[in-house]
Amino acid sequence: MLTTEIIVSAVSGLGLKEQPVFLYGAARLIKGFLMSGEPIADTEDNGVEFRLLFKYDAELSAVSNGMNSAKGFANSVGDILKHSETELDMTFVSVGDVDNLANDLNLSDEEIKNFTEQLENRLRSESLEESALGQVSGGKYGMLHSADADLSHMKNDIQGMAKKIDPEGRALNVETKTLALDSESLADAELADALSHAVDSFAESGLDDLIYDNLSTAHAAFLDHKSDRVQLLKEALSQELLSVVYQPIVNVHEWKTEHLW
Repeated sequence: MLTTEIIVSAVSGLGLKEQPVFLYGAARLIKGFLMSGEPIADTEDNGVEFRLLFKYDAELSAVSNGMNSAKGFANSVGDILKHSETELDMTFVSVGDVDNLANDLNLSDEEIKNFTEQLENRLRSESLEESALGQVSGGKYGMLHSADADLSHMKNDIQGMAKKIDPEGRALNVETKTLALDSESLADAELADALSHAVDSFAESGLDDLIYDNLSTAHAAFLDHKSDRVQLLKEALSQELLSVVYQPIVNVHEWKTEHLW
């Protein structure tokens, strides 16, 4: 999926949003990077090149709270669904632009931390279990819960928390959307695709991009999305719009090429 995103972004001439990636380093240790992509003009007038940028982040780790990512949450929900006999739903909660509270409302780090802790504690109280709650991006959470749960009181409570620190609603706006997890008709691979597509769509575009109400329609939307990308790649290949440039990675200790990148 990541490779497809990179190729589609390159062909479309669009930037690739910054996202975490994990690579094996020395001694097979996993290292975290923030990867982004951008088109750059070719000075030799050979079209437009696409450059990937990797920024090392010491705090990123494949084992550090994997729930707090779109992929980590989707994987956790999939695992729970495979072993649960209870009818479950998944609710997405968007609270607004939490990342810019300090700039927009001049709030201190301590005030933002307290709000975040109260918010997450309230969400956790309605979640099925600890691994059934995850922050998929800034100000956006996913939670798994019983299908008969009434979340209206939770939403009201969170709206009250938001109003205390943002009375005019300049940065915060609490919204929710619930998806029925009708996983019985989906194979394991289809379930994973549907969950990933729904969670990724919410993480990237918010609730406005969620035009489906259950996993079956989420899977259908994933297939449409995949078909569009395949068609774009076919056109790019037929028009010879893609070229691949390999760069040798050198082992400076032995002064020889180790592999191509």
